Amino acid sequence: GIKDPIRETVRETIRIARRAGIRPVVITGDHMLTALAIAKEAGIAVSPSQVMQGADMDRLSDEELLSRVSRVNLYARATPKHKIRIVDALQARGEVVAMTGDGVNDAPAIKSADIGVALGSGTDVTKEAADLVLLDDNFSTIVEAVEQGRIIFENIKKVIVYLLSDAFTEVILITGSLFFRLPLPVLATQILWVNVIADSFPAFALSFEKGEEEVMNDKPRPKQYPILDNEMKILIFIVGISADLLLFGLFFFFFRSGDNLDHLRTIVFGALGINSLLYVYS
Repeated sequence: GIKDPIRETVRETIRIARRAGIRPVVITGDHMLTALAIAKEAGIAVSPSQVMQGADMDRLSDEELLSRVSRVNLYARATPKHKIRIVDALQARGEVVAMTGDGVNDAPAIKSADIGVALGSGTDVTKEAADLVLLDDNFSTIVEAVEQGRIIFENIKKVIVYLLSDAFTEVILITGSLFFRLPLPVLATQILWVNVIADSFPAFALSFEKGEEEVMNDKPRPKQYPILDNEMKILIFIVGISADLLLFGLFFFFFRSGDNLDHLRTIVFGALGINSLLYVYS
């Protein structure tokens, strides 16, 4: 009747969030001593310089708030106007801001944030303003969703590298044969077989990978981070070209040696299938 305790999982979840580069910030309309007690219980260490009250914020200009917002972890006696100013200041510093809340007074800041999260037990106004509704009212669910999002992103990258590197091999073979005026090393039906049959099942497997154990040790990616990064380009082009030139060189050598064309095409076809499997495991 006199206490609304935090969930037992919150302290561990806060630790995981910080390890993942996510900075939890407490914003509440409650008294500062109440907010400090809850923050301490949740494992958020707060020094006097990291606390700000709504009255203090009223005395700060937007520029002054901008210079202090990255150091403050707890805001007490905050009104809807204060909450929007905090979100806007963090965004002005290039931060990606997720805002959670349940009341009508949280709706403006939730709408302004990059990711607005309303509690399932909250008001209809807040849910309408939010991007996501947290059905179980559990902060741990947000952090678990971040982990799943990172795994999905990594799996997308794996599938792109796999499919592009495999397709790039076929491009090199066909382009090289046309350039040197040679017969095609592989026929259209063989390419179709490799792309549809040999590549499909490994691509499905990569799509549903469970993820690496250290995925929550990585720092957040910038919003402008390209999905096709330099490491992927090296895998697709540098490593891919090396394998492709070796395969094309073998075809060129044996064809000049007078080997049977159908026999050569069978070898190249088999090599493409083996090559795609090596890409999956790497």
